[in-house]
Amino acid sequence: AYLLKSEKCKQEDPGGFCKEVTGERDCTYFVEDAGEVFFDELYRTVSKYYTWDQFCKSELEYNNKTDYGIGVDFWNEIYNPTKCRERYNKIIRKFKEKYPQMPASLPEPRCDFYESDPKDYFNETGSGFSRHFKQRKMR
Repeated sequence: AYLLKSEKCKQEDPGGFCKEVTGERDCTYFVEDAGEVFFDELYRTVSKYYTWDQFCKSELEYNNKTDYGIGVDFWNEIYNPTKCRERYNKIIRKFKEKYPQMPASLPEPRCDFYESDPKDYFNETGSGFSRHFKQRKMR
């Protein structure tokens, strides 16, 4: 989207990506590929003898009406904080196993803020979709 901006827009709102982060308005972050963890590495979906088509006919990763999968339990109880932590830890363990030289997490960046910014990002930003399973309405 940045490349589609007019020159005036780029000057007024330059964005924050840069190679050597300084914290200045136009240099707030840098992104690089750190590695990847595939779901097939966390739970079986396909194999040499079990195709994706076969998986789709017999199993279901997650059903949002029941909150459970069929043949896959990784996403069961998707809004349960304990289960979320277990899923997170499983992904981090796999990442550490695959990329032992890479840090599994990074420190929080120092970040300037404006008085007008929301003070409670968890509740005041995001999709607006409930983060608590009990509050969701089933259709």
